[in-house]
Amino acid sequence: MIVLPLTTLEATRTLGRALARCVQETDLGAIFFIGALGAGKTTLTRTMVEALPGGDAAEITSPSFTVCNIYDTEPEIYHFDLYRMPNGGMDDSLAEALERPETVSLVEWSERLRREDIPDNSLILCIEHDAHTGERRALAETAGAAANEAFALLAKAYPEAQQAGSSFDSFFLTT
Repeated sequence: MIVLPLTTLEATRTLGRALARCVQETDLGAIFFIGALGAGKTTLTRTMVEALPGGDAAEITSPSFTVCNIYDTEPEIYHFDLYRMPNGGMDDSLAEALERPETVSLVEWSERLRREDIPDNSLILCIEHDAHTGERRALAETAGAAANEAFALLAKAYPEAQQAGSSFDSFFLTT
């Protein structure tokens, strides 16, 4: 796991652009976002999508009521929001999107899933926000060896990143 400081809004946007490079240059199939309401998940997604070819024409909003928005970018992005989904419920459209190698799924409120639902070619990104100090940071780890290349690109984009030893397993539902 690496820790990425998000000290400013521009730092969050920098991370979004780095994630866009990751999905363009690797076989990363999904990014699973964990974080409280207002942590910056949709801002990060918006910046990432806008940085992709075709993203300048996309209307990026949180799909809280529709569950999924699709953006005509390269690669095509499926943007899911599981906030209103029952805990542990893998939506059929999400399961189908995760099986499409030509697309990338961005999944907000991933803590509503079970850890075993996260495919091997994924990045898990937890955004922590301290409401008292205003400090934010992103914690990133891969789910399986297929995402290691994306993880290395992300770590390279953030020379100030710090290694951490823990895992996100405790964030996900248990069966």
